[in-house]
Amino acid sequence: MKATHESFLHDLRAILRRPASPPPGRVLCFPPPQADYVPALERSAATLRERQIALDRERAEAGFLLAELTRHRPERRALVLAGDPRFHTWGLLEKLLEESQETRLANRIGSERLAVLALALAERLDAALYGEARLEDLKARAWSFVADARRLRADFAGAGEAFDRAHDHLRRGTGDSLERAWLLDLEAALRHAEQRRSEAKRLLRKAIEGFLENGEEERATGSLIHLAIVHRSRGELARALSLLQEAQRQVAGAAEPRLLLATRHQLIATLLASGRLMEARGLLVRCRALYRQFPDPWTQSHLRWLRGRLALAFAETADGEADLLGARQGFLAQENRLEAALVALDLCALYARQDRAAELRELAEDARRLFRALPLPGKARTAESYLRQAEEIEGAWWELARAASAFE
Repeated sequence: MKATHESFLHDLRAILRRPASPPPGRVLCFPPPQADYVPALERSAATLRERQIALDRERAEAGFLLAELTRHRPERRALVLAGDPRFHTWGLLEKLLEESQETRLANRIGSERLAVLALALAERLDAALYGEARLEDLKARAWSFVADARRLRADFAGAGEAFDRAHDHLRRGTGDSLERAWLLDLEAALRHAEQRRSEAKRLLRKAIEGFLENGEEERATGSLIHLAIVHRSRGELARALSLLQEAQRQVAGAAEPRLLLATRHQLIATLLASGRLMEARGLLVRCRALYRQFPDPWTQSHLRWLRGRLALAFAETADGEADLLGARQGFLAQENRLEAALVALDLCALYARQDRAAELRELAEDARRLFRALPLPGKARTAESYLRQAEEIEGAWWELARAASAFE
């Protein structure tokens, strides 16, 4: 009996381990019918083609729309834009941002106005049609252009506020790493101008990574040049030279001559800072034709500033002073107050050596006023030291005059 029971348990376990049989009446198992997705995919492809055609048309018309819009006075453009649906296109939004970036060196106020106009347009575009996240990306880009224009006008507080707005929009965007890299590169320029150099270096490294990740080698090289400038301002001259030499290798065959000019210009400035004067002058001479390709006041003022500093390093004081005065006037004409004040410090150093108290006092006072307003306390202290030297020179002349009068 026991053997029969054990045999039964063995058979039961075997049955339990056996795969389940098909239900009665189903000898073959067929897969469930598949949905036919082909028509839906074809409709989606057709919609995408139509949207691309429409977008290409918008971009082709954007130049004409921008020309029509900018014929109006700046204070009327927002009203015209709001009242005419022809202007409510993605293509015009891109064109406004492109024009804002291209004009930022020559016309900072105009550049900011175009970026603000782009923001007004972005608010009127159909988010369902263009994509809400993509619109947030371009709003972030527009605010970063506003910030950069303000930085170039030495409005550091306003630039910081604009960058905060840009980051807010970027967080609501697509997460595009290229848009983020662009923003970080521009923000680094502000942090460097504010003397927050460690932060500038951190932002530039992230920007370079973002540009390279997206195959934007030229933009990465631009950030590399900015990084070299930050290292030079910290006195890390060997590191700055190494970065600029790498940048020069990258731009050797570049199609963008301004990038090549930026590399050479900063290389000359770094050679000068390193005391390698003959190399700096030789490279400057070889770059004359390259500088002539850019007759705009911003480039030529920076050239005169560099040339003046190099002339002073060679003790060519008359030529150096003439170039520095010309550079300062050029910067003031363009409302580049920060650059004008920095050139003034170079002139102060010359006037202090020459005991020219009146000119020294005037320039040092102008520079101190700006550096205090920004605020840049380190630069303000330098200007104050020149003011004290002017007082000492005037005091010495007064004592000399009093001593001379005793013999009359």
